[in-house]
Amino acid sequence: KGTYLKIDKTGSIDINDGATENIKIDKTNKTIGIKADKDVSVSTNGSFKVTAKENIQMKSTKDLLLEAEGKADIIIKKDMSFEISKNLKGKAGQIELESDSITKIKTKQLMVQGDMVQIQASQVQLQASMIMLGNGGTPAVTMMTKFLGIGFAGTPVVSSAIGPMSSSVFIA
Repeated sequence: KGTYLKIDKTGSIDINDGATENIKIDKTNKTIGIKADKDVSVSTNGSFKVTAKENIQMKSTKDLLLEAEGKADIIIKKDMSFEISKNLKGKAGQIELESDSITKIKTKQLMVQGDMVQIQASQVQLQASMIMLGNGGTPAVTMMTKFLGIGFAGTPVVSSAIGPMSSSVFIA
């Protein structure tokens, strides 16, 4: 069967090469379909816009490349989620993240490398069974929390902290 152009009684149009390639405008179902055995390309010297009142779905069974030689903005009015089965890599001149509430990172191991790491906050809380600063080894400075007070009969009393806080601080 060779190439044909068919317009049926509903006004639907089918342009077909007799094999895989076709463009079908289905007037009854209000759809347009494009099929090709190999590539489909769209090119313009002006802007290219896609607008849908419902969902936009893109799927590639191989690689997906989105490239902008200018600025790229992604604006999402509600939630966004993404899942990556393998690795996530990125490179940027500078990265800025801002959250109106809590920012959580959940991982088995977090490594931050840099010439300088700076944390600015009104309060920093670290929860861990062990916090190590420095390359390890013997601490360079050991500080113990001591309390001075007056005991029985006015004698001075020196004691260590007892309670759910650390009484020792090691600086290596």
